[in-house]
Amino acid sequence: MNNLPTHKGFEELTYLALNSDVAAAVESGLFESAWDHFLKHGRRENRLGVSSELLASIELLTAIESNLCNLPIPPEDLWEIGGGDFHKIGFNFLKLFVHLGSLSPNAIVLDIGSGVGRMAIPLTQYISSQGRYEGLEIYEPAVTWCKEAISSKYPNFEFQHADIYNGHYNPSGNYDPATFKFPYRDSTFDFVFLTSVFTHLMKESADNYLSEISRVLKPEGTCFSTFFLLNSESQKLIADGKSSCSFIDKGDGSMIVSTSDPESAVAYDEEVIRQAHKINNLAIESIYYGAWPGRDFFADYQDIIVSTKEKA
Repeated sequence: MNNLPTHKGFEELTYLALNSDVAAAVESGLFESAWDHFLKHGRRENRLGVSSELLASIELLTAIESNLCNLPIPPEDLWEIGGGDFHKIGFNFLKLFVHLGSLSPNAIVLDIGSGVGRMAIPLTQYISSQGRYEGLEIYEPAVTWCKEAISSKYPNFEFQHADIYNGHYNPSGNYDPATFKFPYRDSTFDFVFLTSVFTHLMKESADNYLSEISRVLKPEGTCFSTFFLLNSESQKLIADGKSSCSFIDKGDGSMIVSTSDPESAVAYDEEVIRQAHKINNLAIESIYYGAWPGRDFFADYQDIIVSTKEKA
């Protein structure tokens, strides 16, 4: 079951304490939680215990969702990268950015692996004129389309091509991902996100990306990233044959699905990733485990890590 996790700014106990009828309804099983009630009814009923900022973000997301069909969509030969329902997937991640990462409309945002604008397009409806978006992508035709379809209408949305090598997606790339420096100044961004990027990076490259993320993030800035994390639960599910991926152990804290195409899918030992975050002054706030190994309850397909850059 795909359950949207509770927004970081939502105080469950406060909401229940100030709304006794909701507490009774949750107790009786009518609603799964206070958050479930709020999303279905509370936000329209002006219930006590909810900040004006949270209400505003929910209303904005609702308006964006109702307008998805009017947003641009890339041609099918580009859209096929990543698959799935283009607008729905992008909007679902926008909700996760807001609910789990507390993304502000005024944030300066970096999208590493921006693709064909799957995340950028719904963000054009969320990021205000005071905010800014930067997309970095290894596939040049995708960057060209995004500049023409998005940047031309939204001048605070910019896209750059980075010819970084990736054995699966860009085998002719000129730059080594293990040493590549992001083309941005130190402490530039409030929010950096990577969706399905670390799942295609080898260990040395992943370490470098985390280092660069820490460099370009502002102190107390947020990183939202997705992984295949190996822990006792996911390892057991893999052993039981429930996982959608069959991994081969590389012996360096990572596993791959193919020796001939290793970057097609990469999983990491959770403790290795925790340590890599710590080394780069990225404090992990939360981990939301995904559906990929065969879990019944999950936030999304891949595992999500939300971290914050520590102050110097």
